[in-house]
Amino acid sequence: MDGNINKHSQGSAEYLLTLTAVLIVAALTVYYLHRAPASPPMSAKAAVDSTGDIIIIEVYSGSVPANEWEYSLTQTQGTGTWVTGDVALAMPNVNLENKATTSGTWYVSLRHKASGHEYFDKR
Repeated sequence: MDGNINKHSQGSAEYLLTLTAVLIVAALTVYYLHRAPASPPMSAKAAVDSTGDIIIIEVYSGSVPANEWEYSLTQTQGTGTWVTGDVALAMPNVNLENKATTSGTWYVSLRHKASGHEYFDKR
């Protein structure tokens, strides 16, 4: 009789071990399927061109394809709307058009659209 109890206990332990392994694999699958897309690595900063009228993004490393990034320019911190960049964000720089024709302080923000990762946020 003692031998049957050990075999039954061993079968239960194997069942629980198998169930645990299946649950771990299922959890990892769900995690990898639903995680946010990664943002391309990039190093950049906002600057003003030599005329003082045009805001540019100086890119030091990395790049983001056209239509996959967006920027916000505003003179009131904490406000602004996002505009999609229609050119690749790549070295050496990207001109944000003649947006700074009004003198004063401008707040520039830059983010990757798909992931929402903000490279810098000065809104």
